[in-house]
Amino acid sequence: MDDLSAMLRGATDNPPPTGIDLDRLIQGERRRQTRRAAAAGALLTVVTVVAGVAWVARPPDRPAPTPVTPVASTPAPCPHPTNGMGGAARTPRPLRPLPEGHDTAARRLTAALTPLLPDGAHPKAGSGCDRVEFWWNRQAATYQTTAWLGAGKTEVSLVILVKAAESSDATPHCLASDGPSCTRTDLGGDRIAMSDLNPHTGGTYQRSVTVYRPDDTLVSAVVIGRPAALPTVARLTAIAGSADLTLYP
Repeated sequence: MDDLSAMLRGATDNPPPTGIDLDRLIQGERRRQTRRAAAAGALLTVVTVVAGVAWVARPPDRPAPTPVTPVASTPAPCPHPTNGMGGAARTPRPLRPLPEGHDTAARRLTAALTPLLPDGAHPKAGSGCDRVEFWWNRQAATYQTTAWLGAGKTEVSLVILVKAAESSDATPHCLASDGPSCTRTDLGGDRIAMSDLNPHTGGTYQRSVTVYRPDDTLVSAVVIGRPAALPTVARLTAIAGSADLTLYP
């Protein structure tokens, strides 16, 4: 993989675009909403445990049975596309082996992300999910999630990508371009933030911040929306720079 842009394009057979078209991923999710909503009924289960004590005849000297405490159930995973934007699965080549399976890592990252999200962040309506949840995109070989902020003209999509650093990531660069809008900020502690702002479509802009970190984890926070509604670079840097969003806990 040459860079994070190539990671998102994955193993497609078409010539790569000049920059990341994250809106393609988002629009793809919108087109799948109907199928997701149908799949949600089959994939999401609600477990109700009713605890009680049954009274039975017993000798006076026999102790009463001990009530059984219900065991909390793990939330069922939300429905997600099985292959990102389509195409074959990509084989990652991390600098060091990942210590967790994909499901375990996705659950941990989801829990770590919740307090980092801006107020009002939510999954897309009709997505079949009640939370903003990371999932493993095998086509791009990255963990990703999408949250939505605002509504109408102030609606903003927020995509967060978490991947293990590879040898091709040795030189920090911006996600969408290395042009005039690309800015490098040294955060201290061997952390570097690369940010850019580029026109998107229909009067919207795409702002991205990628933080290169010494824990061999790269985190990108990307927002698309009207300029006045976009979260600041500082806010995106705080998310992408969080030590809790690591693949090496």
